Amino acid sequence: MNRIDSIKSIAENQFEVFLGALESGKDKEWQWLVQHLREVAIPWIRKIDGNLPKQAVVSEAYFIEEIFAESLIKFYEKFKTGRFNSLADLRGLLFRIAELKLKEGYRSVKKDQMIFFPEFTQPILEDIPLDVDAEDIERQRTIVKEIEAQIAQMPKEEREILLRYAKGEKLKQISKDLNLKEETGRKKKQRALQKLRKKLYKWF
Repeated sequence: MNRIDSIKSIAENQFEVFLGALESGKDKEWQWLVQHLREVAIPWIRKIDGNLPKQAVVSEAYFIEEIFAESLIKFYEKFKTGRFNSLADLRGLLFRIAELKLKEGYRSVKKDQMIFFPEFTQPILEDIPLDVDAEDIERQRTIVKEIEAQIAQMPKEEREILLRYAKGEKLKQISKDLNLKEETGRKKKQRALQKLRKKLYKWF
């Protein structure tokens, strides 16, 4: 039995031992748990995800990854004071947090009119379900090309902020690299997003 299978067996059959290892901060056990939570949570979040505002241009995969990451951070906090009797209890905690984070995410997208991007175009196209008809797929491809074209026409600073932010970089670091105050970087990002939304309005 390899190390991963051994940890899995302990987590499922000797939960008190596994929990003790987590409480002691054992890296291998935490790595296994995070991977386990990802495997069960990502499909679950994707299944219940469906309230994204229609006016937002959203990569579902990127949005779900954000929700999972934020849920995991909150999970760490709750773990310190929680009481757990089984692996199912740990999963349940993450699911409850993820459900709340989804609602927060919907509000954030609606409030800030955010546009979520993945690495850039290919992951957007990969998000399209296999049962979507050819017309919808072509529409998605057209939207992606239009996004790229509009961003390419933006001033260099706005373009860099958007593209780096789209790849998941923190706005604080982006602003620092561009010799901007974080608040200035935030305003520039929001202004660039608003410009982009106006250009893409006809598609939505």
